Amino acid sequence: PEAAPEASSSVEPAATPAFVSEPEMPSATQRAPEPEAKPVSEPEPEPETVVAVVSAPAAPEGNSNSVKQRRETPEAVDQRTSRELDRLLREGRRVEARQSLAALTSNQDAPLSRYVVARSLLVDGESEQALVLLPERVTRTSASLRLLRARALLAAGDLQAALESLESQVPAVPGHIEYHVTFATLLHQDGRHGESARRWAELIAWDDGQAPWWVGLALALESDGQTQSARRAYEQAAALPGLPPALEDHVRQRLQTLRAG
Repeated sequence: PEAAPEASSSVEPAATPAFVSEPEMPSATQRAPEPEAKPVSEPEPEPETVVAVVSAPAAPEGNSNSVKQRRETPEAVDQRTSRELDRLLREGRRVEARQSLAALTSNQDAPLSRYVVARSLLVDGESEQALVLLPERVTRTSASLRLLRARALLAAGDLQAALESLESQVPAVPGHIEYHVTFATLLHQDGRHGESARRWAELIAWDDGQAPWWVGLALALESDGQTQSARRAYEQAAALPGLPPALEDHVRQRLQTLRAG
């Protein structure tokens, strides 16, 4: 799934089959009728309970599956399998995890399960294998998978393809923060500084308390030639907590340079 392992998502659903309940079975116990009264001269025995065994209705000949059971939806199967895959990967059982995923994706897209395995492959540096699990046909409907595909493409050295993956369908900021941070960063790396600044501004409009976002905006503005706006963005970043030491030093240096000139 628009759903992320961004899982997002940001990350996309087959038709849901109807649930079919099992047929009701008749009661398994019945009480036998009370025995007729005996002559007064004989003691009256206590009534006994007779259990009547009622068999299930026989299935029509040639149709042994007439009693239908509840079926899992594709989404439920995907969710259950994704948890199992995560467990297998944490236990180091990678071959089993990949075999299980291959069996599932032969019948459905399984975005959650794909995300779990593809993310693990990326962490292990196997970007090409991750891309096999992230075809454009599948990632088109999942922001989380598009983000993962973009990272795999970037790891493979293809910045343009990574940007194309992110640009194909941009989700809203809420719920997809990582997607937008990555997008803004890659736009800056590609020299599209004005677009990068606009992406950072969208993030800041949603939450203006993130110091690294102000640094991202300042870098994009400065690269775009907007030095005064860049200085103000650096000042905002310096006034907020949360900057790593190296980034804090860079902000201080840029402020000194911009204020001096």
